[in-house]
Amino acid sequence: MGIINLLFFISVFTLSSHPEKTEADFLYLNSEQLSSLGLNLTKKGLFYKNLNPNRTESEGRNPGLMFYCTKDNYLTTTIFDESESKDLPYKMGSLKKMKMTNNDFYPVLIGDTNGNMSLENRNIYSDQKLLPVAINLNGTIKNRKDVIIVWFKPTESIKQALPENIEIERYLQERNN
Repeated sequence: MGIINLLFFISVFTLSSHPEKTEADFLYLNSEQLSSLGLNLTKKGLFYKNLNPNRTESEGRNPGLMFYCTKDNYLTTTIFDESESKDLPYKMGSLKKMKMTNNDFYPVLIGDTNGNMSLENRNIYSDQKLLPVAINLNGTIKNRKDVIIVWFKPTESIKQALPENIEIERYLQERNN
């Protein structure tokens, strides 16, 4: 009986000292809702291509970002400026055919539910709130069972792009959470 109580205490302590993110921590959207954010989820993969109209090359930051995630590619990102946008070497035909969006909201972090990051913007303040959008690839893309988290910088435009019943304030998190 003493060993069982000890094991119970250790397991409760371990679970409470390492809080895991839950599904409720992330905003899950269907493919139509993802499309309103510039994310294209198909059987071939997850694709994104945006040129932010509010960021310019003269500011020293590249205003363009595209990424793709397929059955045989975890995640590839490319940051570009407007002059490069027509000559980018597209690896995926789906990305090349995809229309460029011009949203002022954009991903600043891309990772998974375990906190592993594939794109990490180091210019984000640690207390800056971001909107984590979860994309479940299981059942959509062959050989993928993971969930990708795309962290957007919240703007008024992203609020307008989402359905009215979604209150993004509920999902906003600081980068270090």
